[in-house]
Amino acid sequence: MMTCFLTLYFDSATERAIEGLWAVLTGAGFAVPGVHGHRPHITLAAYDTAESTPYQHLLEDFTPTQRAFPLRLHALGVFPETGVVFLAPRVTTPLLRLHTALIHACGALGAAPLKYAHHLDKNLWTPHCTLARGQTAPEVASILTTCIAHWQGIEGMVEGIGVLIPPAAVDLAQYAFSPAPT
Repeated sequence: MMTCFLTLYFDSATERAIEGLWAVLTGAGFAVPGVHGHRPHITLAAYDTAESTPYQHLLEDFTPTQRAFPLRLHALGVFPETGVVFLAPRVTTPLLRLHTALIHACGALGAAPLKYAHHLDKNLWTPHCTLARGQTAPEVASILTTCIAHWQGIEGMVEGIGVLIPPAAVDLAQYAFSPAPT
């Protein structure tokens, strides 16, 4: 059994901006997920499964029905119980609709129960892009101070969904949304 993560990915300029913040944190001596090859993302859903193919087939049909849309990463947040520091997007109607539609599509697929439902299910989801995890309380405070000192809100686009199967750090597959209306 493996965990299949369905992750929202960004345009390249947004990824570079997030990776730039990871570089600032790394330069300050903090361990960050990007250093180990993970691409910046927002987790939409996770499922324990023996096979990722059904999810890949679902995304082949689902993502063309979705349009790329703007995303603003304008806040910092913390999950104190796990020492996670993250960028928080402004929660918009397109972001919530996408998440809800994907959870429904996976449910219609007959998918296994949503893993981490207490964090990922409809009405419980806290969308976030992880900057650092597993930090002590003093490290969280230092990371926040460092981020604030280098703060610039990030304006970008979400362009599709990736399939990530840990321990791999690279998406198994990526599925692009239809282009945003001009």
